[in-house]
Order: sequence, then C-alpha cells, then structure tokens
Amino acid sequence: MGERPDEKARGSHAGHWLLVGVMSLVVACTIVMLSPMGQAAQVSHLAEQRAVAFGWPFHWVTQDQSSLDTPLPDDVSLISPWEHPVSVRWANLMLDVTVLWVALYAAGFVASRGLRRRRPTVPLERQPA
Repeated sequence: MGERPDEKARGSHAGHWLLVGVMSLVVACTIVMLSPMGQAAQVSHLAEQRAVAFGWPFHWVTQDQSSLDTPLPDDVSLISPWEHPVSVRWANLMLDVTVLWVALYAAGFVASRGLRRRRPTVPLERQPA
C-alpha cells in the first residue's frame, strides 16, 4: 500500500529543514571565515599591536603586528600571516559559527513559514493524482 499524504508531507518537511540547516551552516562558516579580512582594529599602544584581535561577532584571530613601524594610534587590518604570526582561538571560532548558524537557521525558518502561509492550499480531492 502507498504512503498516506500526511506521512509524505512530513518526510518532505524533514528534508527541507535538513537542507535549510546545511545551507545555513555553509553560509555561516563562509561569513565567519571571511569576517576578519574586512575588519579594522584600533591600535593605540605597542602592547595592543602585539595581539591585534579580529573576527565577528567574537574575536577568534589574533595577529602580532609589532614588527610594523606605524604611527600610533592607527587602524590596522589582518595582513599576511606569512610575515606576521597568527593564532586562532578555536572556542571563539566555533562560538561564532554556532551563533551565526542559529540566527540564519531561525531566519530561514521564519521566512519559510511566511512563504508557506501565502501559498494557496488545494483541497486533497482536487489535487492531481
């Protein structure tokens, strides 16, 4: 015997939410990994220049830019990791990805619910076989 319509719909919703979850995780990882490249940090002292922090929403990349001879205070950005040592705070990186993933997943959930309400429903007896 075939599946009941409600079972089939439930399975497709689960697949839909899995797809939304995976897509939002990929987008969250991409945004978090690219976020330090577009940031600027204010440096006022040489001590701050030894540990310049980048990342959004939490700082997860720290770079030593003390070898640069720039007038202070200065706005600095992430530069070549080959010449200036970089350290990663893994817990903050995971926290950044998780926070953004939850926000994107929730936005996808709200958007999907809003789109589903707009769609006209067709009674079961009128649906094509």
